Amino acid sequence: HIDVWVPSYVDGTSSFGSGSKSQSSNFRLCFGGSATMGVQIVNNEPNTDGTSQKPVMKRAPLTEEDKTNFSMFGTYSEKFSFDTGCGLPGRVFQSGVPAWEQFVSEAHPSLFERRGGAVQFGVKSALGIPVESPNVGRVVLVMYSKHDRMQNSNLLGRLMNDLKLLNPAPRWKLVVDVGPAKGVNAGKNCPSSLHQPPAMQKAVAAPPSPSSSNPLEDVKNKKINDLIFLLGEQIPLDMDSALGQQIHGIMSLRLILLRPSRTPEEEALVTTILVLYESYLQAGRPSQDIACMLARDFCFHLQHGVQQQMMMSFSQGM
Repeated sequence: HIDVWVPSYVDGTSSFGSGSKSQSSNFRLCFGGSATMGVQIVNNEPNTDGTSQKPVMKRAPLTEEDKTNFSMFGTYSEKFSFDTGCGLPGRVFQSGVPAWEQFVSEAHPSLFERRGGAVQFGVKSALGIPVESPNVGRVVLVMYSKHDRMQNSNLLGRLMNDLKLLNPAPRWKLVVDVGPAKGVNAGKNCPSSLHQPPAMQKAVAAPPSPSSSNPLEDVKNKKINDLIFLLGEQIPLDMDSALGQQIHGIMSLRLILLRPSRTPEEEALVTTILVLYESYLQAGRPSQDIACMLARDFCFHLQHGVQQQMMMSFSQGM
């Protein structure tokens, strides 16, 4: 699985990742698209007849489960962006030096911000490579594997030489928000969205407009963003802790909140979780407790909804 991170200027209100709360600069590395290959490289087992044969690498197809997990990791990554020097893409962009990182699912969130997604979707290794671009200076291409990939300097050198030939030139498309002008600066800071390369094209929903005409929707979107950030901060390092035991609920809830579109059932569940979130905030509960309780609430409501559907299906069958 690979994705691309492209430097851009953003409003800083709808992205998550290292430095996302910083107000010092709007220059960030933004998600530029992702793709999943249908094959993987695995070790070929040596002969079992007693003859000495070293294990060799071979190509093997990805399972449907692996393809789904990588696709969901790509969806998970869409709403992240990184300051220069922050996160794996930001560090590679700033230094111009490749970074081969193992055990990213066990790394501290300050080193690999998407650690929660790596845990949930089985990502273990990541390789970030800087690629020079004629119009934006540099983009970062990151490769991921569900295997623990040992560093290989020869392979890295070959990748660097091949990627130099790409010479990528990201393009932007202008998005004009037509509406009543208010003051002389009304037209400034209009958001723009990246035009992804054709080979990496993927539909990305535009973030909610800051000037939405629905105040209630604005309030709800702000609560969702705050909750996503809270859950990201509370992703546990110790899987034996109280939060660690709720990692599945935390990541499943965060993934639903990050989706650009949700089913009516999911939207109703999100609304319920936001009501509970507000009540826990008003009660003065610490962030760690809120994350743990919301994960439990989410799993309970999810299981309850499944049971209701089964009962309805059973009654209709009768």
